[in-house]
Amino acid sequence: MIKLSECFRQYTSLEWSVEWRDIYLKDIKIYFEQEIDYIYTLILGSFHPNGYFREHCIKELVEYQDTLAYLILRMNDWVMNVRKCATDLILKKIGTCSIHELFYATLALNKVKSSERRDANDLTKLFDLISERIENLVQDIPLSNVPNFEFDIRKNIYRLLFTKKILEKEKADYLLVREKHNFCKTIIISGVLKLYDCSMEEINSYLKNENSSIRRKALEYKYSLIGNSWTGLEEMLLDQNSGIREFVAFILKKYRQFNILDYYIEHLKDNNPSTAIIGIGENGFKEQVNVLLPLLDNNDDKILRNTVISLGRLMGIDGYDLYWKYLMDERLVVSKAAYLAIRSNSVHYGCEKLFDAYNKIDVHYIKRYLILHLMQENSWERLPYL
Repeated sequence: MIKLSECFRQYTSLEWSVEWRDIYLKDIKIYFEQEIDYIYTLILGSFHPNGYFREHCIKELVEYQDTLAYLILRMNDWVMNVRKCATDLILKKIGTCSIHELFYATLALNKVKSSERRDANDLTKLFDLISERIENLVQDIPLSNVPNFEFDIRKNIYRLLFTKKILEKEKADYLLVREKHNFCKTIIISGVLKLYDCSMEEINSYLKNENSSIRRKALEYKYSLIGNSWTGLEEMLLDQNSGIREFVAFILKKYRQFNILDYYIEHLKDNNPSTAIIGIGENGFKEQVNVLLPLLDNNDDKILRNTVISLGRLMGIDGYDLYWKYLMDERLVVSKAAYLAIRSNSVHYGCEKLFDAYNKIDVHYIKRYLILHLMQENSWERLPYL
């Protein structure tokens, strides 16, 4: 509907012979079989190119439920009188809105917030009123309903719920568990850590959460409290999230002069050394290539993939032959790792070699990678092959 509002403004023609200031939809209301049809007509009328007609429609629209969002859109109207009218109507309507209507209205609120014609003071006042209204009503709705809203609405709900301590800690944790989207989880955990007095035990439990966004925020928060390294922090060097590994490495180097590379090499003996392999690629040098080469004989797809990735970081263009060998590997994850190593190191094999391999191979994803590499060759040289 927001997009439709913009399209109406830009593309709808106007019957100039009509005196729109004298046209009121309420005069033909009796011809609508259902009230909902009349409401939708008023909504479309609020997008109309004529300002007088838009103003008539929003004055009617304010009397109906679930219409707040369309009134908010008019706070950014290109006619000042319509903006003022919409603002006055909204401020009167807020006190009677249901929480679901407020939730859906957050989409329009974000749209208006990023626009230029709205009045900043009116918008701030509206934000405060909506937050206050939600705070009064939120205890009356089952929180299990919140994760069922679409993503764009949920993220706005969480922003409102965690601007101040509106929910009890147990309810906030419930939302953190139920929410599945990483971005929304980040909003929730940021609010939880900022607003509630989390014990060190709770922070440590967040550090072990299966979600990387929660672990990252908990790590940053614990570091902000301690301002130093702590016992057991080095274990997070084996976290699967690269951002977490990088931040942990920064803390350990700054406060403990910890040898990150030796730690990863020691953990190559683990039953699953996949993360240690990646860590060597992130922190090592060409001297560590020989440490990783024996792992190319491993039959585990993940270990082999990570080894190719790390060798790609350490060997650079010197891995010319190795990358080609594993680009031809029929295991998708291995072939993709070699493809990415070739791209990141700007390795070129020449059009003829790539085209010959394309004709000989039957694996569709390898053929795709070969075509993509062919497209990276000199434009005049590749032209006869395309």
